[in-house]
Amino acid sequence: MARVMKWTLATLVMVAAMAVGVLAGPARTALAHASLVSSTPVANSVLELSPLKIELQFSEPIEAGLASIQLFDGSGRKVGLGDPTAGAGVATVVAEVPTLGDGVYAVVWRVTSVDGHVVDGAFSFQVGAAGGDGQALIDAVRRGVRAAPEVGRIYGVLRFLAYLAAVALLGAGWWIAQGAAVGHAAGRRWRLLPTVAAITLLVASIGAFLFFGAEAVAGSVGDAFSPAVWSDVAGTRTGALLVGRIGLAAAWVALVRVHRRLPRESVTTIGFVMAVCTLYTFSAAGHPTTLDPSALWIAIDLFHLAAITVWLGGLLAFALLPRAALALPEGEQLAKRFSRTALVAVPVVVATGAALGWQLNDGLEGITDTEWGEALVAKTIIVAVVLAIAGVSRWFLHRHSARSMWGTVVMEAALGIVVVALAASIV
Repeated sequence: MARVMKWTLATLVMVAAMAVGVLAGPARTALAHASLVSSTPVANSVLELSPLKIELQFSEPIEAGLASIQLFDGSGRKVGLGDPTAGAGVATVVAEVPTLGDGVYAVVWRVTSVDGHVVDGAFSFQVGAAGGDGQALIDAVRRGVRAAPEVGRIYGVLRFLAYLAAVALLGAGWWIAQGAAVGHAAGRRWRLLPTVAAITLLVASIGAFLFFGAEAVAGSVGDAFSPAVWSDVAGTRTGALLVGRIGLAAAWVALVRVHRRLPRESVTTIGFVMAVCTLYTFSAAGHPTTLDPSALWIAIDLFHLAAITVWLGGLLAFALLPRAALALPEGEQLAKRFSRTALVAVPVVVATGAALGWQLNDGLEGITDTEWGEALVAKTIIVAVVLAIAGVSRWFLHRHSARSMWGTVVMEAALGIVVVALAASIV
């Protein structure tokens, strides 16, 4: 039995490691975030007089405090601008411009949308009749707009670990608490999972805050450890939510260590409130914040995450539960309870996920034109495979025994980790 448990744990760790490897690979652009809608001056325009300002309007609200606008003249020298400030709306940023002479100019910008995406771009314009090659100027000066590649890779891995740790802590942890009657046969690793998950969530959340800052300022790994960057990032929506998640993760570490000393009713109430707040830090820092009304879509995403957590967390818990424990009457009852819960959770996952995907992509047309859409399609296909395997597991459970479904549950849990990795790559 110990050999089987080691094989199961090794399999899940290997799948998680492969997911980390993919996320740490070459950075890819996921086009499902703020985009430049209009600008003053207009791109490629020819002006008779020097503009008074550079104004950029985006398709989604942005964090004006993290915006960067740079202006270069035809020789590639930087022109001093005023600090970027919020414009007339939450999706607009403005910088004052000194009087410019005739010639071609390039604007290079970088902004962070309220859902945490860092986007950048460049365009040229011309003042007076003096000619110039705007594209050549852009190619020459468009440096330092994006963070070092390793920053994005590390940030992606940390997002994945935070999601996986939340699923293991809130989902698997809840099922482990429900299965206290089989605890003696489950083994120490099963009982320690919530503690390990809470510590992982804390470390990953701290790391995500640090490297979100480095990405937002187009910095290097060293900028992740700059107090000045921390200060700038903490004032943004995403930064504040990450700080809140760090505090919640620290509270989880404390709760899983002392919960046996507290009344069960108190632990249940405190745990439920903390679980909702923890999931909120993921939903409120993602794409739903850009939809209208944002409160409704954040709530829908929260239900989506909660259902995923209960379902996939349960798969992780049962994959790590020895067959001997499943063979017990208490293990059989716990498995059937999970099966009934999954029958409710899975339709919620599918319905809320479909609604969010449709709203974010504005329908199905062109969904494969962006890497975000491709990742969403891949995630949907894998979820469908997991559901097919789940049908087999349910057949084993009700026709044979809980013990007989153990192998298919391990397969479901492994694919569930892949689903979490894909989710982390597109948030």
